[in-house]
Amino acid sequence: MARSNALADGESPAAAWQLNESGIAVWPVGAFEQHGPHLPVNTDGLLAQYFAEYAAAGLGACLLPLQAVGTSLEHTGFRGSFSLTPELLMQLVRNWADELEAQNFHTCIVVNFHGGNFSLAPAIRDINRKDRRIKFLLVNSWELISPATEEIHGGEFETSLMLHLFPSLVKKNAVDEDPYTAEPPFGQGDLNTFGIGRMSGSGVWGYPTKASAAKGRKWLAGMKAGLLPHINRQLDRLSEDRRYGGPGPVALRSMTEADIPLGMRLKRLAHWNQLEGDWRMLLAASGGGNFVALHNGTAAGTVTTVTYQDHFSWIGMVLVDPASRRCGVGTALLTAAVDYAGAFGPVRLDATPAGEKLYDALGFREESRLARYECRNFAAVPPAAALRTKPLTARSINAVATYDAQIFGAGRKSVLKSLQSMAPELGYVAMDGKAIIGFCLGRAGENFTQIGPLVADSPAVAMALLHQALAQCRGQDVIIDSLDRQVAFNGVLAELGFQLQRPFIRMCKGKLKHPGVPRMQFAIAGPEVG
Repeated sequence: MARSNALADGESPAAAWQLNESGIAVWPVGAFEQHGPHLPVNTDGLLAQYFAEYAAAGLGACLLPLQAVGTSLEHTGFRGSFSLTPELLMQLVRNWADELEAQNFHTCIVVNFHGGNFSLAPAIRDINRKDRRIKFLLVNSWELISPATEEIHGGEFETSLMLHLFPSLVKKNAVDEDPYTAEPPFGQGDLNTFGIGRMSGSGVWGYPTKASAAKGRKWLAGMKAGLLPHINRQLDRLSEDRRYGGPGPVALRSMTEADIPLGMRLKRLAHWNQLEGDWRMLLAASGGGNFVALHNGTAAGTVTTVTYQDHFSWIGMVLVDPASRRCGVGTALLTAAVDYAGAFGPVRLDATPAGEKLYDALGFREESRLARYECRNFAAVPPAAALRTKPLTARSINAVATYDAQIFGAGRKSVLKSLQSMAPELGYVAMDGKAIIGFCLGRAGENFTQIGPLVADSPAVAMALLHQALAQCRGQDVIIDSLDRQVAFNGVLAELGFQLQRPFIRMCKGKLKHPGVPRMQFAIAGPEVG
């Protein structure tokens, strides 16, 4: 069913207000004050109501009742001019904020037609800066057009609008032909010291004799042409980011092991799998490029960089506190890590589809595709390995790292050593005589046991290693990050009860000199290390 944004106003029943889904209210604010001998005291209210009705109709918004009395202190001495104190007008703004927010309005557009309502602005600014659910837009109608007049009050501009819109209310014979002026002339800022009565005995500050309905028609058309585009521009900006103060600056510092509790807190908020040992592995394997972001004085994000000699670097663990998202934290972290890693050659990472656009903008290009497969409460009974495998021990790491380097495209002995020490029961190596023909490692996680990396000369060897590692995972929740190109291997995962959890996009910035041997890579160590 289509959303209902039909206008709801004071003449509408409550049902019409219930049906309006715009979330926008328009509040006209005028004044009740003298406008010389020729215009009614509710001139500002009539004009505010006119423009508010036009805005509400164009937006499909709800129209609030006119605030007919404003702050008109400058008209003291003219009977029939009534004024709210600035504090009371400010309190009315706050009251409307509470009322509208309680009824699920997200925006209130204040259409003001009296320059003396100066206390609207600080009250609105105070509400907006608190980043409440309700936001206010203040539209001073006369600012939408700049007529070339000497208009201050009751002169050519206002009189022309009234002659066009409400001609019966203009007393043409009473128009002041000779408004009072002083030498030197008063300026608008003098209203803080003197009232209108000191500047013009008739209460007019301008030249109403120059007014005409034709001028009013022209100026009105110009104001209407600018009103909705102006409001919609502001609404668009609010839809992009409703915060008053913007994101604010982000500061970076180097990450150390003392920051691991921060990393663990952020990864839990993201529902990631790493344990403290994984953070230590990343920091130990890195020569630098690990950063903590601080936003508003609070640690709000992390990034890690593992540099694999001068072959390439790997970016991982880009985590941002949800409270600081859309503040530029992730971009600042990623940019700093990429700048650091770029000095050592190409930069690589495994991105989620949600992050692909950001990485594209930073110059990364898709290299290949992979996916995470998961199996809850793994219960399958893998067949016995058809090939000779044996546990991968700390003593065999050097030989395994040498075998792996050509296939991965760079040496990663530090990572392999850490993985073997964290979960020795998941490490296996396949042999053909004295030659290594494949290996796998794994690690425990907060949510899953992960198998990988798994590197082998052939799919048959990969299957044998997979079965051996999975035999240690009975009753556990298991994940495997496998390359899409390994179709047969992924088919075996499906037969064993694994299902697709999420895709990844392997991306690279720069040209790889040592791409490795992708056909021999069946499962990666994890998106944070490749």
